[in-house]
Amino acid sequence: MKSKILSIGLLILIGIRASAQESPQRIIEQVEKTLKSAETVKVVFTETFHWELTGEKQSVDGTLILGQDDRFYITTTDQVIVSDGTTLWTYSRPANRVLIDVLANSEDTMLPRQILFQYKKDYTARNAGNEKVNNVLCTLLEFTPDSEAEYITKVRVWIDRKTWLPRKLEQTDLNGDRSVYDLTSLETGVEVSPDLFRFKAPQGAEVIDMR
Repeated sequence: MKSKILSIGLLILIGIRASAQESPQRIIEQVEKTLKSAETVKVVFTETFHWELTGEKQSVDGTLILGQDDRFYITTTDQVIVSDGTTLWTYSRPANRVLIDVLANSEDTMLPRQILFQYKKDYTARNAGNEKVNNVLCTLLEFTPDSEAEYITKVRVWIDRKTWLPRKLEQTDLNGDRSVYDLTSLETGVEVSPDLFRFKAPQGAEVIDMR
């Protein structure tokens, strides 16, 4: 679940200004510039996971706040995931348990500020034209892997052509299961306390330090 949630970091990277005919390479270059200039980003999202085999689905609402230098704060109904850029805290509310790890050692975690560049290296991007998302005209980017060994077989990102901010992300894995992220709001330049990116375990919580 952790890597799925963090993959929401891909959505917030598409704060761009590009035409529908612009190359995906140019769009990614603009994304890099946007990331460097955005000190903070706040995303409110809904993730819906679709199981291909059973046809079932499950949704969870969450909020992600992204700071500089790989600092982030993610909260959902069941989890809180926090990093100050060095340490990673993962808190399970149902278990009242905190796992502490070194961020670089968390191999299953795709960092919000790096995820698009990971796709840039290992996937081929194309501009798939325009589609509407909730009656909003968007530009669609599609990423397909260069290797059949990749677990994620397709990534699709819809970008609002008026605000040039992401509206939706869809990931499909080798099993045909899909994770769909719908953004209900996205703000840049929000004021946050530096303390937000350091997690304090609730009283009575079990703490497992894996560093």
